[in-house]
Amino acid sequence: MPIRNPALRGMECIRCKAYLPTDDYLMGCPSCHALGWPSNVSPVYDAARLGTYRNLPYLNFPSLGEGNTPLIKSDHLSMALGVNLYLKLESANPTGSHKDRCSALTAARALDIGAEEIVCASNGNGGISLAAYSARAGLACAVATTTSLDSCTRSALLMLGARIIQFDRSVDRWQYLAGHLGSKTHFPATNACFPPTGSCAFGVDAYKSIAYELSDFFLDRGINYVIAPAARGDLIWGLSRGLVEIASSAGSASPPKVIAAEPYPRISVALSTNDYRQTFPGDAFATPSIASDTVTYQALCALRATAGAAVVVTPEEVMDAHRQSWRHGHIMERSSSAAVAAALKLGREGQFNSDDIVVVVVTASAWREDFRPG
Repeated sequence: MPIRNPALRGMECIRCKAYLPTDDYLMGCPSCHALGWPSNVSPVYDAARLGTYRNLPYLNFPSLGEGNTPLIKSDHLSMALGVNLYLKLESANPTGSHKDRCSALTAARALDIGAEEIVCASNGNGGISLAAYSARAGLACAVATTTSLDSCTRSALLMLGARIIQFDRSVDRWQYLAGHLGSKTHFPATNACFPPTGSCAFGVDAYKSIAYELSDFFLDRGINYVIAPAARGDLIWGLSRGLVEIASSAGSASPPKVIAAEPYPRISVALSTNDYRQTFPGDAFATPSIASDTVTYQALCALRATAGAAVVVTPEEVMDAHRQSWRHGHIMERSSSAAVAAALKLGREGQFNSDDIVVVVVTASAWREDFRPG
């Protein structure tokens, strides 16, 4: 059984900062939800004990060998931008995406509370990852998808033993998950409400480990920017938490800026209006993994905490970055290429200094996509 981190002392709403007992808040902070401003929560740790224990909710968890992914310098992109640009290859995780970090801790939480099945909403990497880690943990897995589920993902889910439940509309999947709230046997692992809050807080916290791996690699050489594709912000929120924790422990008030690459204005609009509760229609056909038309408070919080920003990249910019990446040996899915496109766009706008260190998070491999880069 997973061992809970003794340093874990509770949960905190990332919006109103209310302290909450350690539990699963699958609709987010109860107070903020009641006010109509839903927000995810995050684990809170006893700082005095973190010198002894890992800064994750569980000390052990079902693992398939996730994490410690390669970090390589892209000579081509570095020359094109005049900076030191590195690629963090989350595509090297066991199921081919960054989701594996989250899935390992989510499975640990499900085991800890005695659940028998993990339930999630996904049409791609997240569902495959949770199905794999459920299998590893000896748990059943049900994946709520839409009728547009591609045959490759369907085959992978079935091979992993997952149940597939299909719906016509994406939002219907969340309602299906919400039907399992309070269940003793079924654990909803992804967002279950509208407006959304994000995925299981115990799993999202695992994305901090990317920040700690970057810190271990660069040591005293400061990172200036970390760029990642984003939709509802699980990844960038976890990254931001880790980067802020590292900066704080080093006595620095300036963590690296987190940049969210998005296919059309969503996070950028919500940042300017301070209202993340609406829908943000747009076309994300080139980047299906970040095609959501919703935004979460955690996405805004991630960028504000690091003085970061959201960068909108067009389909043409994504496909150009995709071609450049592939033709220099960097195999990635198109949504990851959106982060490369954001780096190229910031470079064209003169946002970087020549000695900057820029990290692009390659969130997933391309095995589910048409391999022609455009």
